[in-house]
Amino acid sequence: MDYADFFSRHERVVLQFSAGKDAAACLWLLQPWWDKLDVVWCCQGNPYKETLTYMQVIESLVPHFYI
Repeated sequence: MDYADFFSRHERVVLQFSAGKDAAACLWLLQPWWDKLDVVWCCQGNPYKETLTYMQVIESLVPHFYI
């Protein structure tokens, strides 16, 4: 897939981030387009402390992070 072409055709793109390894790989592949990417984490309630810490790291890295 040509990610540059995809991002050029959309004003904003949303990535639903699950905190898993596949979501992390996808996020890093999309790093050149983070300025156009909204990263959304749907917290399911009572996450592990380690998950919260990990999500704080992700939130500090990406420009548009939403819970």
